[in-house]
Amino acid sequence: MHKKIIRFMANRIKHLIRLLKLEEKNYIKNINEYDAILFTFLPPNKALDKKLDKIKKCLYIYDLIPFVCAKDFKTMDREKFKKIVEYAERADLCFAISNHTKEDLLKCNPKVKADNVKVGYLGVNSNFRKICNTEIIGQIKQKYKIPNDKKIALTVGNIEERKNLLFTVNNFIRFIEKNKITDLILVIAGATMHNNVLDIIKEQGEKNPNYIYITGYIDDNDMAGLYSMSDFFVYPSLYEGFGLPVLEAMSCGCPVVTSNTTSLPEVIGDAGIQINPKSNEQMQEALSEMYYNENLRKEYIEKGYKRVKMFSWEKCAKIVYENIKK
Repeated sequence: MHKKIIRFMANRIKHLIRLLKLEEKNYIKNINEYDAILFTFLPPNKALDKKLDKIKKCLYIYDLIPFVCAKDFKTMDREKFKKIVEYAERADLCFAISNHTKEDLLKCNPKVKADNVKVGYLGVNSNFRKICNTEIIGQIKQKYKIPNDKKIALTVGNIEERKNLLFTVNNFIRFIEKNKITDLILVIAGATMHNNVLDIIKEQGEKNPNYIYITGYIDDNDMAGLYSMSDFFVYPSLYEGFGLPVLEAMSCGCPVVTSNTTSLPEVIGDAGIQINPKSNEQMQEALSEMYYNENLRKEYIEKGYKRVKMFSWEKCAKIVYENIKK
């Protein structure tokens, strides 16, 4: 039985390889009909690159996190990003999702010409908007077992060291204990990875079951509702190529506390509270302002709505198109 399974899998793999080779040949053949090609993640392989002498080659760069936060990534991931950084000097044009990502690229590869790197900010999808329907909000709360009678401080993201989640959890617990607060919870939402950070957070959640709620993965269709039901959003990340969750939160009318480092100030502007992501004092002060000052929250909500208008997929596409056209 084992031999039959192995033979079957081997035949399937051989068939797949033949299809990929055929597809690549057709791809290379047809691509010469175009004026430019935009690689939205990895650069072309050697076989394809040889065929692109007469075509303008463009590369979109989202972040260089495996270089900056190397210990969070496997060697294979770093090798992929190494190819991106190296190819950037040969590309006719590069696009970065923030000025900070552009600066990182120029630091990682000084041979890249600064004038060849254009900044095209990301947009936010149209489904991220304020949801006021109490029935929908109630269903989402029930689905993820979020209490109905509590104010919500929300944080999202993977359990990576750069997300600074332990910093958020520890300061939140310190804040509610110091001020004897009983009507505020911290909701930790998003996909998780089983590591030491997650174990510590779960341990804190078990010690403080009335204050910390770990939802795990959230369906895309529920994210807007989660932002909308939250009183404020906490995102003190140590490194972001852009910081899309900040934009999503503002789009849903959720005031934001975020870091004053990397690309995040480019996104938040004056529409939220910026803190040093390593300062317990600043984090405590930000939590206090967001919890106690309703007028401040309203002010940041309105500023957030205005700020979001600066970012759109239409503007992003226009920057890409116009620069390639030149």
